[in-house]
Amino acid sequence: MKARIPSWSAFLIIGIGFTAFGQPQVMQLDDGTKLTFLDVTTGTRQMAPGYENLGTANWLYTPDRPSVVWILAEHEPGKWPNYELLISDKAKTGCVNLEKSTGSHVRDGVDIQGFLMRAFPRWDKEMLARVKPYGAAVSKGEFVITNPAPAALENWTPEPLPATRSDGDLEVTLTKLVAGAPVPYRQGEHPLTNEPANLCVHLNFDFRQNGRPTTNWGPWPVVTSDATGNRVRGAVVAGVEHPCDRVISTVPIQYVPRLVPDLPDGFAARIRAIENIPVVCVVLKLRRALTPNFWLNICDDTIDIPGIVEYSNLNPQAGPAIVYVPFYMPKTHPKFARDNAAFVDETIGYLSRLNPEFAADWILATHCHRYEFAQTICPPGFFDLLPPMQTPIQGLFMADTSYYYPEDRSISESVTVGKTLARLCMA
Repeated sequence: MKARIPSWSAFLIIGIGFTAFGQPQVMQLDDGTKLTFLDVTTGTRQMAPGYENLGTANWLYTPDRPSVVWILAEHEPGKWPNYELLISDKAKTGCVNLEKSTGSHVRDGVDIQGFLMRAFPRWDKEMLARVKPYGAAVSKGEFVITNPAPAALENWTPEPLPATRSDGDLEVTLTKLVAGAPVPYRQGEHPLTNEPANLCVHLNFDFRQNGRPTTNWGPWPVVTSDATGNRVRGAVVAGVEHPCDRVISTVPIQYVPRLVPDLPDGFAARIRAIENIPVVCVVLKLRRALTPNFWLNICDDTIDIPGIVEYSNLNPQAGPAIVYVPFYMPKTHPKFARDNAAFVDETIGYLSRLNPEFAADWILATHCHRYEFAQTICPPGFFDLLPPMQTPIQGLFMADTSYYYPEDRSISESVTVGKTLARLCMA
């Protein structure tokens, strides 16, 4: 069945913003977490202002140049705050929910959190940002944010309803559009009066095929926009929207609730419950092979790595030697706060113990990067904890290395999971 995409014009105004304070803005959550608003940035490669040289910084690559809200979180070590930002106008007549898009470890108990802000009241000078912990009420207090990308209103004229669009023998009629309607279900809460976080836009459609009512079609997905260009997108790649019937996500599943904010809360909670151990990866380019092995396990209390992998030994005639050295540890480990150069230096210090012939002039290049979701933690009963690959959103499928369970990560398991995804997608 092919997709058919009718469109209507609707005119929706959100409201007016606040004036920001001229001093650092701070908010304290009920659990004692202290949040400080840092700034808003816009660009293609973004990091919190003032922290660009942080050794543990996770830069956000944003080719379509959206804005990012940066928050400094000071919390009890080992207990990270889990919340969303609500961006709204002064009158709080509507809001946009933002999930955390990136995080960087500053030191034990201190993190920087970035929230992608693709939609907001663009015609106001200022706007409000409030905090809502997941599964709890909106916290007291608010940040006042200066509009990072002001835009003028286009001259839109609303169409009278009902409005009908046709595609061949199919007719779709938009019969009702209500802004500020209560959300049917939100984490078991009852909608609160004048709380935009519990409000939505309610749409009613009527479908007719060959002149007769039909239930063979449904409004999924609905793509909306307003008079300043705010949009809720379908599948967006490099800033370009691609209409499609099915989407397969193979990024770490912890990113999926951020990429797909329309996921049901219960399903998103199952995703967030899957825990991983991060890794700091050092990659060395050497003039010659360090060992004759592809994989070397290390069991030595004085060497703080589990082993090394020399990918180049699979094809030794291809060029210089490539050595991969992993440091697995939780983000709370004091060592994780070190800068990348410290891990490179430590790695080089081990090489002569692995091969006494090693000399410093073997080194052609070094690189170090960090990956938050390197190794899934699999407690008893883990298989039942995994959310299904087919999400509650029709046509959206997901998987990452968590789904290799009970096997470990390997190329063969990647092929197996890929085939499973393909079968589900084509069913």
